[in-house]
Amino acid sequence: MGLYQHSIYSYDFAFIDLKIDVEIDGGTHTSEKVKVIDKRRDIFSQSHGWEVIRFTAKEVKENVTLCIQKIEQCISDRIDSSQIL
Repeated sequence: MGLYQHSIYSYDFAFIDLKIDVEIDGGTHTSEKVKVIDKRRDIFSQSHGWEVIRFTAKEVKENVTLCIQKIEQCISDRIDSSQIL
């Protein structure tokens, strides 16, 4: 886990083996220009098999426990689906 470079994109937190990208979006991510860039980036990542989870910085500050639970659920789902393959 940690900063990971995938093509031209840097992931805030990456679970590389599970292909999970966790992004923490600050205030700049509310602008329309950045929303378009984020969407393009998410589509690129998903097309390469990555799951993208986005949280606002406010969500993390106000309820980090819920954010962690969402990440744990995603990890569990990815592990379960990889065992099927």
